[in-house]
Amino acid sequence: MEQLAPATISEWIAPVDDRVVQIAASLGLHPGQFDATRIRAIVDQAGRNSQTSSLESSIVSALTIAETHFLRHRMDFEWIVQQWLPGWIERAEHGRMRIDILSAGCSTGEEPYTLYALLRQPLSKEWDLAVTGIDINETSLNVARQAMYGLWSLRGVLPSEVDAWLHPEGGRWRVIEAVKRGVSFQTHNLMNPFDGPDLFDLALFRNVSIYFHESAIATAWANLVHALRPNGVVVVGPSDPVPPQSLNLTLEWHGDVRTYRKSGTRPRPPAAGATTPPARSRNEPNAAIPLPAAGPAPTRPAPEPLDEYHLVAALAARGDRETAWRLAIEHSKQEPLRVDWHLLAAYLSAELNRTDLAAESMRRALYLSPQQPFVAYMSGVMLDQGGRAAEARQRFNWAMELLATMADESFPAHADGMTVRQMKELIHARIVAAHH
Repeated sequence: MEQLAPATISEWIAPVDDRVVQIAASLGLHPGQFDATRIRAIVDQAGRNSQTSSLESSIVSALTIAETHFLRHRMDFEWIVQQWLPGWIERAEHGRMRIDILSAGCSTGEEPYTLYALLRQPLSKEWDLAVTGIDINETSLNVARQAMYGLWSLRGVLPSEVDAWLHPEGGRWRVIEAVKRGVSFQTHNLMNPFDGPDLFDLALFRNVSIYFHESAIATAWANLVHALRPNGVVVVGPSDPVPPQSLNLTLEWHGDVRTYRKSGTRPRPPAAGATTPPARSRNEPNAAIPLPAAGPAPTRPAPEPLDEYHLVAALAARGDRETAWRLAIEHSKQEPLRVDWHLLAAYLSAELNRTDLAAESMRRALYLSPQQPFVAYMSGVMLDQGGRAAEARQRFNWAMELLATMADESFPAHADGMTVRQMKELIHARIVAAHH
């Protein structure tokens, strides 16, 4: 793609600003998400091609977040496999031997592939299982369809957890064909209705609506619930806003997993201007809690603006590792005290077989955060990948010592939602595996 001359790019700034606003509105995104740095990045990205379709595609790509990995928030997957699946099979309609699952905002595909792989194993062969991943970002969906992933996507898992359905190939990992066949991907905007009602038994809608403005939250939820079968369940992320009360959903807590269950009667879409009730505190595990009666909803704060780090991490997730690596190295020099940049540079250097640079970036991250267990853990993972098992065990043991000083249900820095308890289990399994 030929870069336009600077004078030509400057002519694009006003129309691109307009299209950013228009497309952000069509996606339901909160305007507080977009700071000046992000707008400049969008304008630069869009200015690389003068075709309208490419302009719109560039803006959509820049506005949406591709931040995910396999088994992200693993407690959700544990609940789905161990509790939801047996219960759903027990209550299944007579003669219906099919389960349909939706991954909403699936990004580059790690979530839907994880769902299919984990659920297919305990199901008998008489059962059909289909997982559908939807996203507005076609670039992310193209990565998902290729089903090839690097270390960045496996940062929170053990090789033994995924080796049955992810096979190494040239320093990366490919989803096996048997799992790939069970997952389909579609471009879909949650502001638009699905093709019909009663399509899905379970939906994962995690870390998506936190970027939506209030009316978009109501629209997305109405469309999603309409597509659920009676008694279907939606799994949400820990920080996601609550759905509109008019949908008559039942909130259920399963330990730290928050879900909403649809009743047997299809609800009407929310009325214009419907508000969302305040979030409820956690109750006992598995307790079903009807949503509270109507009342004024507090003003939800806008999400923090997404900075350059999120843009570069999204580039990496979408497969442009060379560009992401170059930008990560540049930013690690511009912001030498920010650990995230050094960690990202280390991941990407390792994926690109630049082992010396990977080691140097990881050393800098460790120097800046010697008391952060996730940094020590990932240093061990990279050493283990490089065949340096003895040094890797030292880093794992160091991480365990740091975790021993923290509360089990707290969240270590940089660990992307993993609790201390989950990290301990993960590292313990790696230490055991390293001794065999």
